[in-house]
Parts: sequence; structure tokens; C-alpha cells
Amino acid sequence: MKVKSKIAFALLLITGVLLTSTGCTTTKRGYSADPVYAEVVFEATLPQAVDENTTVELEILDEISCLNFNPTRYEMSFKGETTYYVRLPLPIDSIVKYRYILNTSPATPEKDLEGNDIRYRMVLINEPTVVQDIVANWNGSSVASSKGVLTGSIVDATNNIPLPSVLVTIAGQQTYTNTDGTFTMENVPVGEHVLLAYHPSGAYQVFQQKAVIADSAQTPAVFGMQPAQFVNVTFHVDTPENTVKGAPLRLLGNLLQLGNTFSELNASCSVLASQSPIMSYQEDGSYLLTLSLPVGLDIRYKYSLGDGFWNAERKTDGSLRVRQLVVPDHDIVVYDTITTWMVSNEGPLTIRVKVPSTTPANESISLQLNPYIWMNPLPMWALGNNEWLLTIYSPLDVLANATYRYCRNEQCDISEGIISSSGATTATIYSISGTISDEILQWNLILPSN
Repeated sequence: MKVKSKIAFALLLITGVLLTSTGCTTTKRGYSADPVYAEVVFEATLPQAVDENTTVELEILDEISCLNFNPTRYEMSFKGETTYYVRLPLPIDSIVKYRYILNTSPATPEKDLEGNDIRYRMVLINEPTVVQDIVANWNGSSVASSKGVLTGSIVDATNNIPLPSVLVTIAGQQTYTNTDGTFTMENVPVGEHVLLAYHPSGAYQVFQQKAVIADSAQTPAVFGMQPAQFVNVTFHVDTPENTVKGAPLRLLGNLLQLGNTFSELNASCSVLASQSPIMSYQEDGSYLLTLSLPVGLDIRYKYSLGDGFWNAERKTDGSLRVRQLVVPDHDIVVYDTITTWMVSNEGPLTIRVKVPSTTPANESISLQLNPYIWMNPLPMWALGNNEWLLTIYSPLDVLANATYRYCRNEQCDISEGIISSSGATTATIYSISGTISDEILQWNLILPSN
């Protein structure tokens, strides 16, 4: 049995999804599969030539860790006129989220015709292929250029029922289908683009086709999406020796049920820890979780004691880890081992807080950090007796002189905790190791008890 930290919890994962050690015996077998790769060529045609000292790069984005925090960039080669390309081996069935940037200081991401940043493009890799894209704009202003409108509707291919809330992307623009399954995308650059439809829950197979946008015209796109089949996937993970015993370990990923909100939240993040499942702690220090997942879908996931950035698992070199699983057509057990939570030998930092006795028992307490901007709130770990704790393993280098505050039910702007007699709701972190102990005197919007 592994030796863990001496801190234990009185309320151990009471909100988690429980799975007994015998629960995994119904799963067929352990799973390991080497991905099959395809050569993919990305070609980008720019709106105009760039300075000879400026390089064009393909930026593959990590949505689970927050888009701006863990990109992988590949320098592109000049093909001719205003077109650049790069060749990459990518796993078959991958769904790649990417965009193009200029390697300036700071980097300049591509923009749409209205001057808005392209959050990401999406493409499904199902064979060796050439992905041809048109970069509409590098500047933060509207551009007078040829453009058209994409309109369409999406239905269930088996019963013709309209599908609402399906993510539709083309040329880096995104929208969702309405309750009647219809959608409209305006100001799409003229030319041929990849049109992709993705159901946030994975309930339907990903749909992808080419769409040709004509100048000042509407391009129709009416199609059906096939319902996905689901299988049980059991995740079994071993944790590092310094993991606090029984700490709530979460599985974060690129689906709704794994915490992905499919929206841009604080600091370019879209995955919320509070909406991702908690794994079941085992006496040997491992964790288990069984999920029903769609066959054939590219699942990107990671383990975390916080969210996709704070307290997320790391590789040996300290970089953020994101795992990939293309769900097979049978029940499986996935065995993983977390290498480390740490970036360096410093830390960790433990923050404890005692909340007022008037705090409703069914409420959660979260810690919100501000190293340079307010990040998404991190769920704290319940100790009982109105006490909560969070041990922060990484990244610690950005914590020095960061401010923080406590929140009820993640409603930080309206339910901050007052932690000093002067009425202050925020405090500053001066040391990135040891323990910080606070007491919330009262909550905003809650009267103190007599």
C-alpha cells in the first residue's frame, strides 16, 4: 500500500461517482492500443504576404488545459505566393483543434472578417489528407472582402427529428443549432472550407464534409447525424506518493460530462472542475471511475486535483499532460499512472479555511486565484466541522504575490467571503510552500449569526 500524506478527510468523496473494486470485473479486458497515424498536410492561404522576418505557424490547441496555456506550434514552410504548409503525422480518428498564428511578440492569432480572434478550427482526421484553409484577417478590424452565408439544419439520421445544441464550425467560426435544428453562419470567407458538426455530449457521430461558400450568396447545408453507440469505459489510475490521501481526484475532458462547457470562460479556459466527475478512492491509493462513452469518439482527458491548469497531472519534464483515447466498440478498462503533480521541487502550498457556521451544509466552497487575471474557481476539499482545504501542487511559479478569494457555489462576484475585520475579501500569497490558514468572518449576502 502506498504511503500518502497524513491529511485525511472526514467527508471522503461524498459527491463522487462510486465504483466498488468488484465493479470492474464485468469489464471485458484491460485496454491498450497503439494509434495508427496518417500524414496530414495543413495549407494556409494568407490575406496578404508577410514580412520575410515573420514566420507563419500552425498552433494545435489543448482545450482541456485552457487554450492559451499548452499550445504546440509548428513552423510552416513557404509554398508560393501567400500559401504556407506543414506536414504532420496525426492519429486516425483524432479531432484536431487548431489555428494559424504569426510568430510575432506577442504572437498574432488569425482573426475572422469582423476582426474577432479565431478561437479554434476543427478537423476530423480519418485518412491521409490535405487540409486547405483560408486565413481571413490578421488585424483587429473588419475587412472588406468577398464573403457569403452558410445556412442549414441538422436532424437525427434515423428518425428525422431536429437536433438542437449541436456545435457547427467552419473557417474557424462557431455556432450552435437552434431548437429546430437550424443554424446560420454569416461573413464566411469565399472558398472551400471544412464544415464540421459535433455534439457536445458525443451522442451523435461527428459529421464532416466540404462546403463551398459563394460571394454574396447563401450556401445550404442540410444533413443528418448518426446516433452513437455507447460502451462502458473504466478508468483505473495510480497516483504519486505525495498525493493527499483521499483527495477528490477528477477526470476532466472534452465532453460535457467531463466538464467541458464549450464556451470561453476566464483566462481562455472552457473546462470547469466542478462539472467534471470525481473518481472513487480505493484503499490501495488508486482511483476508479466508470463512464458510458460514445464508440469511435476522440476523447482527450487528464486527471486533476484541481482543474485543467491548477493541480493537473504533469509529465516528467513538468509540462502539462493530456491523454487521448479513441473509444473502441467494446467495454474496456484503461490503466493509467500519474507521473507527478509537480513542476519543481518547491511546494506544495496548502490553503485551509474555516467558514461561518451559518453556511448551508449543501453548499460547496471554492478558491479563486488571480495570478494576473481571475481564473475559474477551484473546488475545495471538505474536511468537516465547517473547514475546507486545498493543496496546490502546481504551477507554483505564478502563485507568488497572486491574490485569492473564497466563494460559495462558485458565485465569486456575489458571494465572496469576508476574511478580515476591515472587510477585505481578498488576500495575497507571499509564500508558495507551507500552509495558509484563514477564517471567513461572514459571507456577502448572508447575515452573521448572533
